[in-house]
Amino acid sequence: MWSASSAALAGIIPFAISELAISSAWSVIKIKGTFFWNSRAREKEIYFFKDKSECDFIVKTGFDVTEAIQVSATLSDAKTRHRELRGLTDCCNKFSLRRGLIITLNGAEEFKYDGIAVTVMPLLLL
Repeated sequence: MWSASSAALAGIIPFAISELAISSAWSVIKIKGTFFWNSRAREKEIYFFKDKSECDFIVKTGFDVTEAIQVSATLSDAKTRHRELRGLTDCCNKFSLRRGLIITLNGAEEFKYDGIAVTVMPLLLL
């Protein structure tokens, strides 16, 4: 079980006590909840990351962060897109990840951003 003393990586917070409880958009709450519970059913260690920016989910295997995942209803708004990409790429760079994932309601695309390969995928395709 996670404890403050066992957090070897600064900025990692157990997801169960993070943003899910205070997200303002209902659709984002549903997407985050669906992803979180599906991941927990697969026995993945899920955390929330906050440093200069935030990343909704990081997945750990042992002591290594293996995935960085953002959740957003849509990326059509420029401010939202920038915020989600900044959080994802900051997290990927911190943990030396080459790829990141953004889960949305209906978007699908692949591109490079700040040297990180970003995949945008609708929740239904997970």
